[in-house]
Amino acid sequence: MKLPSFQFYPGDWMKDPNLRRCSQAARGVWIDMLCLMFECEQRGVFATGSRPWQLEEVAAAVGGNADVTLRCINELVAKGVCKVREDGALFSSRIVKDEAARAATRLRVKDYREKHSVTPMKRNCNGHVTPNEDEVEDDCEKEKRVQGEKPEIEILNHLSEASGKSFRPVEANLCLIRARLSEPGVDKEGVIEMINRQCSMWKGDRMEEYLRPKTLFGKENFDGYYASRKLPIQKEKHAYQRNNTQSISRSEGTANEGLAAAFRGVGKV
Repeated sequence: MKLPSFQFYPGDWMKDPNLRRCSQAARGVWIDMLCLMFECEQRGVFATGSRPWQLEEVAAAVGGNADVTLRCINELVAKGVCKVREDGALFSSRIVKDEAARAATRLRVKDYREKHSVTPMKRNCNGHVTPNEDEVEDDCEKEKRVQGEKPEIEILNHLSEASGKSFRPVEANLCLIRARLSEPGVDKEGVIEMINRQCSMWKGDRMEEYLRPKTLFGKENFDGYYASRKLPIQKEKHAYQRNNTQSISRSEGTANEGLAAAFRGVGKV
């Protein structure tokens, strides 16, 4: 059973000197190549059985303009980001190393259990120490299922989608939503309505920057937003716009009065 994911370290990605010397296009091709290599028979290596993939096959798998993709692959190889095996197969040294470490751990645990006559019951008791791939996948699915059942996660995801932003499910955001949901008369459906209304009112406006958990779910503001969730949307001019309009009207009035006075003066001549 294949692992559902591989570890990705943003710090390593941003600090790798060879990778940072590559163009943006080449870095984009490289992340696609990493995902493809992770799914290959030999994890981390572009090969089918004992046959390495040709550059043209790799470019076709990555997609996009073939000539541009080939240039990016050659750039990645030339700058030491993508490694080339003796048989010509392209590979990621990081994925290959991580896979070798996993295999060594599995073998070490197997040897230990065989030497110490670990029974199935003990094996299950010790399973949390070194989980196998099936257990890793089960844990990932369980985590996804648990997160999907949490209303604060669903609400935060909806706010991200409706506002066009990307809010992380960190405790600073989730605790605000959770606190408001715990108040009497507040439910998830009503909060979704409130978010939709505020986004319709504020998106494309100077208030758009306040489409965030801190503002919408702050204790001081939430009650007013929630109570207005079913009201029709009426976008009003902001105070500064009204002041500008009044200033223009006063200016026009003053100019018209001046013209009228000038014409009256001409009539008397």
